[in-house]
Amino acid sequence: MLKAMRNYFPAATPKRAVGPSLFLLCVLPLCLVSCARKTGIAVPGAPKTPVVSSVSRVVIPADGGRTISLPRLMDDAITLWSPLNNRERRTPVKKFDAGAQTGGALASRLPPMEQDITRRYLLRLTGDYRELTTRVLARAKTHLPTVIEGVRRRGLPPEIACLPLVESAFEPNSVSRAGAAGIWQLMPHTARNFGLRVDNSVDERFDVYKATETATAYLAYLYSLFQDWPLALAAYNCGEGKMRKALARAKATSLDGLLSYCRETNAASPLLMEETLNYVPRFVAAVQVMTRAEGLGLSAAPLFARPVNPMPEQSGHAGKLRLSGRYDADGRDSPVLHRSKRVN
Repeated sequence: MLKAMRNYFPAATPKRAVGPSLFLLCVLPLCLVSCARKTGIAVPGAPKTPVVSSVSRVVIPADGGRTISLPRLMDDAITLWSPLNNRERRTPVKKFDAGAQTGGALASRLPPMEQDITRRYLLRLTGDYRELTTRVLARAKTHLPTVIEGVRRRGLPPEIACLPLVESAFEPNSVSRAGAAGIWQLMPHTARNFGLRVDNSVDERFDVYKATETATAYLAYLYSLFQDWPLALAAYNCGEGKMRKALARAKATSLDGLLSYCRETNAASPLLMEETLNYVPRFVAAVQVMTRAEGLGLSAAPLFARPVNPMPEQSGHAGKLRLSGRYDADGRDSPVLHRSKRVN
């Protein structure tokens, strides 16, 4: 190295030429690293987590993958599901009918505090953001047949078909600040672990059919781990590793107990972020909107080709959200997953 530098800076070089040369020697490696990242080339010491440029709003997915411009339509999901503001938290809301409608039956199985969060999000979607919700549901009609069929094929609860409304507002090209992408907002690690191609030339997370196959397989895997749909759904948001750790620290066996611990006992240092704590109530609001869209005046026709069966009463599970489907193991070995994190 010293010999090379001596050859580059001979003794006869005037002092005034050394300064610019040293500057070029320092800047050139940085330019090469930047170019390599933009082209998807692996760079030693490159970030192992997704990077977001605040100026160009470009996401570099973890472990390589395409450089993706953040679509404007990601704003739809952010607008619909952002944290409740002070006015929304103070606004009185009526208790929605939990009769025979699936969305109401789901809501009736949430703890009181979570029911209140669900009602407030439902009020937002059908009130202040009614026009946006209508546009999003119109977009959802394009992709729902693929999503519903994928959920049915995997043997999952039919209500799971409403989850993309929370994740991406049914925008297949959406990318989050954390690097999750597609209609199901899959992280690169998760997508690859379940067989999708995510590299410097192809990102199959933007393929609705393939992403649905992967997301439903991942949800089935989470249910096999936790044996409880509320926990599986919350783990879909924060990652199974973080969920396991939170349950162990809170000494909880259900989402109800974990929420209680996070919101009350350990409020100063929550185990889970607010986005994860509100994830299931948001999902229930999404189910109510999508299964009752016609009655709520948000759609000219029902969104589902067939009505979602109301959940049967289950004794011994009062106050717990229970979905009506089941997970049929298909005999394949579950993949070994890396710890995933889907929220900042």
